[in-house]
Amino acid sequence: MIPARVKSPATDSRDPIQASPLAHQPELLQAFLRLYAVLRYTDVFLSAPGELSPELGRELLAHFTPAQLVELSAALALFMGFSKIAVALGGLPDEIPVHEQPTPTWPSPR
Repeated sequence: MIPARVKSPATDSRDPIQASPLAHQPELLQAFLRLYAVLRYTDVFLSAPGELSPELGRELLAHFTPAQLVELSAALALFMGFSKIAVALGGLPDEIPVHEQPTPTWPSPR
């Protein structure tokens, strides 16, 4: 077994995120928490605009500047607007063709 180069951070084993392997790589944990905050914000933005909790607001401000949050909100509004236009112009076809792309195989190491 290869010895760890970095001491594992203290984590709360009751928290599934903190207890995951991500907790042993702080930069990945922070990236995951940032992404999770964006997904939670997107869910609120699309389903219940105006109902952003103070907790989520603080979490977003911990990861993003106010200017970045404005840009994120503008992008979400743009995507939502284009979606509404697509529906108004006829929406989706009755049947969408399915295309399966196989996972590429990597050359074996030599």
